[in-house]
Amino acid sequence: MFESYLPTRIVFGMGAIEKLPKLVRDLGRKTMIVTGRKSTKVTGLLDRVKAMLKNAGIEVLVFDKIQPNPISDHVDEAAKIAIEQNVEFIIGLGGGSAIDSAKAIAIAAAMKDSFLELHARWWQQETRQSLACDRDPHHSWDWN
Repeated sequence: MFESYLPTRIVFGMGAIEKLPKLVRDLGRKTMIVTGRKSTKVTGLLDRVKAMLKNAGIEVLVFDKIQPNPISDHVDEAAKIAIEQNVEFIIGLGGGSAIDSAKAIAIAAAMKDSFLELHARWWQQETRQSLACDRDPHHSWDWN
């Protein structure tokens, strides 16, 4: 038996980013921002969010390897860093890939296991939905 509590809050819209420090202030003092390789940097959003969090007294780590159709290797790499660095909460910054990856990283870190293994054991059988791709094109899963 296991129990896991991983609440997800998605805040979207004009001015939503300004609410971030207030929304996360009770979650801890150390976060990991999960984002893609380019757009949040080019737009300045990543630097803006980092500054807001640092001004709120929150230490920030950035994992910026997320790509479209995220791969499990990146999820597991980020989860390992989150565990080693004692990250207390994770922020997905960007689009769907960053948000899905942040959720997967939080799960893998909380369970201290490979996301792909967790995915194989629970998620796919229950929901028939996928959040991350296995990088090996020859790897197949029999879900029946």
